[in-house]
Amino acid sequence: MKPAALPIAVVILNWNGKALSDACLASWKAARPAPKRLLLVDNGSSDGSVAWLKRRHPGVEFLALPRNLGFAAGNNRGFEALWRKGPPVEAVFICNNDTEVEPAMLGTLWRGLQAHPGWGAAAPRILSHGQGRVWFEGGLIRRNGRSTHLGYGAPDGPAGPAFELPAHGFVTGCGMLVRAGLLRRAGGFDEPLWAYAEDSDLCLRLRQGGHACGVVPAARMSHKVSASFGLGSPQSLYYNTRNSYALLKRHRLGWGLPTRAAFIGINLTLALRALLRGRGAAAAAIVRGLGDALAGRWPLFNANVRRP
Repeated sequence: MKPAALPIAVVILNWNGKALSDACLASWKAARPAPKRLLLVDNGSSDGSVAWLKRRHPGVEFLALPRNLGFAAGNNRGFEALWRKGPPVEAVFICNNDTEVEPAMLGTLWRGLQAHPGWGAAAPRILSHGQGRVWFEGGLIRRNGRSTHLGYGAPDGPAGPAFELPAHGFVTGCGMLVRAGLLRRAGGFDEPLWAYAEDSDLCLRLRQGGHACGVVPAARMSHKVSASFGLGSPQSLYYNTRNSYALLKRHRLGWGLPTRAAFIGINLTLALRALLRGRGAAAAAIVRGLGDALAGRWPLFNANVRRP
């Protein structure tokens, strides 16, 4: 007998990545038990993603947005579609389209979340795809505003027990299970962040409401790292710099002004190092991110992509 679907909706954000989304959806369709709802949100793709994926994956829900709204707003439109119509769910799994899940992942993660009623969100062990090494097993925001992935680069091995992250811990939007009621009350992701650190910000807001985040290492998925912007691209450097400073300030991390001053110094050093290595675009992106953060501005890195 086929097991009953879990009371969970999966939201996958796609932008001009139909081959990645195809593999991601295929892995979800093999999940046992399956989620109750599987929603792909298309963020204004120009590669024919929606029509192509609809033909290949009947039964999947689709939401086609008219333009690229970024990771935060794109996902939020998906959450709003879940609340607006369709069967209700108890949790939402937020998922990058450049991931693939193991069949038992969701069931294992759901049991872990149920076993810890004080958790608002939980993450699986996320492996670098095809490399047999850990990419993410929980994260921490350091006192200098930058984040670090626990277990990063470690060989994949036996899974330890589920564990709770400390106050400045977070789970990643690459793959995170969030209680639906809390996600709705939080209003989803903070849209001006656009991309990067929106997951950390959500976790810190959950923590302020009394809900911790945890990790269930026995639940496993894999990630094709930085398939959208590219690791170390000017776009990723800009948003990481700007949004990390925003987290420091809005959540009062570290020691206030001295911590923010140290953050500025560290990033100016990184910009100078990039410039000396001939990476002028990277240096400019870091400096621009700092400038916009200090001025409280929230522009898009690419002016041709309109804000929602």
